[in-house]
Amino acid sequence: KMTAGSAVPSGATVIDGHNKLVTMVSDGGEIFMTNDPVGQAFGIHLPDGGECVLEFKLPAVPDPNAYYETINATCRPGSLKKELAIGQVSQVTVAP
Repeated sequence: KMTAGSAVPSGATVIDGHNKLVTMVSDGGEIFMTNDPVGQAFGIHLPDGGECVLEFKLPAVPDPNAYYETINATCRPGSLKKELAIGQVSQVTVAP
């Protein structure tokens, strides 16, 4: 979701800290990632040209009976590239 609570627009692109495409945002603001995102930072390029930084917490212990984790995330205004450069964003936080 965006900070105001609306869904991230469908078609937005999720990028990693190297500005490489990770995935696309689908209807309802959903994102599916196939690789383990622990220790990585992600940003989103919005269809209107804006950017935001993806914030989420992974569970400390994955559910051994689940094929994938479902978590909530917030995309707060900002540029991932700029925040990585000045050290404001460094990695995904794993919940205690």
